[in-house]
Amino acid sequence: AALGEDIQKAYGSAAPVAVLPDGVDLSQADAGTPVFQESASPALLYLGSLHRWKGIETLMEAMRWVDAATLFIAGGPERRITDLQRLARTLGVEGRVRFLGTVPPAERFSVVKGADICLLPLTRVSIAARYTSPLKLFEYMAAGKPVVVSDLPSTREVLTDEREALMVDAENPAAFADAINRLLADEQLRGALGTAARERVQEFTWAARARRIVDHINKIAGKAAN
Repeated sequence: AALGEDIQKAYGSAAPVAVLPDGVDLSQADAGTPVFQESASPALLYLGSLHRWKGIETLMEAMRWVDAATLFIAGGPERRITDLQRLARTLGVEGRVRFLGTVPPAERFSVVKGADICLLPLTRVSIAARYTSPLKLFEYMAAGKPVVVSDLPSTREVLTDEREALMVDAENPAAFADAINRLLADEQLRGALGTAARERVQEFTWAARARRIVDHINKIAGKAAN
């Protein structure tokens, strides 16, 4: 919604705007079989690109205060992974951070389903706070996973704190650590958030998105006919 507002403000456009978030294919989510290469402790997961605005560094710093879990980071080019491995050593968390590298799209739900908690640590820059509709968020939700996510305008359009996710202060490693530790200690809360997320994501399927597009076009066409 913020992107639409900013475009209209910048260009003075009076054209009708429909906000159409990204979505998920529930049949793909249901077909995935849980897989992890190694997980002797509860598995935390970030899956996606490793651009700096995604906030991976926040998660890695948070691991300084999370002792009872392993953070799996899936995705990203080798050069970026090498830099993050160096950071893990600097932070002293290299033993609890695992890099899975590139995950083929067809296998992503198997990775998501193997996680105990999924993470989305977006930063406060505009592309993350106002202009993104994260595919990974809907995929986490479709898999029925509890999610810890940055509390930003872009995520508040989809989630309600304490109902479908735990929403925490963006770029705050201690806040992420507190939320992760809370979930690790509370199986009932993990289950409740995952169930609510799966129910909520029914509104964000690709089929639902297509219906909204058609409805918007028909609405405009009806006005034009009148």
